[in-house]
Amino acid sequence: DIDIKQVDFLEFLKHLTKNPKMRASGMLSGSAHCKADMAGDFFETANGSGNVLIKNGQLADLPLFGGLSRLIRNIVPSFSVFPITRLSGTFDLRDGVIHSNDAYFEGDLLSAKGWGKFSKKDGFDANLQVQALRDSNLSKVVRVITDPFFKLLEMKLEGPFSDPSWRLEKLKRSEPSAEPEKGAGESN
Repeated sequence: DIDIKQVDFLEFLKHLTKNPKMRASGMLSGSAHCKADMAGDFFETANGSGNVLIKNGQLADLPLFGGLSRLIRNIVPSFSVFPITRLSGTFDLRDGVIHSNDAYFEGDLLSAKGWGKFSKKDGFDANLQVQALRDSNLSKVVRVITDPFFKLLEMKLEGPFSDPSWRLEKLKRSEPSAEPEKGAGESN
């Protein structure tokens, strides 16, 4: 079992990455309850669950979220960055795959909810839906109007942690339709 409270997130990251230019801030709290075969790869053999909370943060500069900010700027050119100040969620870890159905990312103007999975072998396979404002009474009113638009902007996160790919999930480019077979739909 692991239980951490109010750990400097940047200091925590320094133990996970060799990137000296990593920029992020915040206070990390969370817990994980796992069993694993320590003789093998911990991640591949661990099974359990946990939760994580990062608050008072600046998380948009993490490489993972760089593609998200670029994608949002392509959709809304005047939007410079998606500041992520809070991240929370629960997760299950089974046979090397982390699953979450309730990851939440909050910023000043936008927030997002995410769900999906991650494995060292296959990377990310997750979805993210952007929402207007943080959770508040005002946001509930605003979301009645904006949610249909933002549902169209559901985003897909795929690929390895070191080079993840973000794209729009619902507004895909239409593929050219296949030519109908000769004689199909023709009457003689």
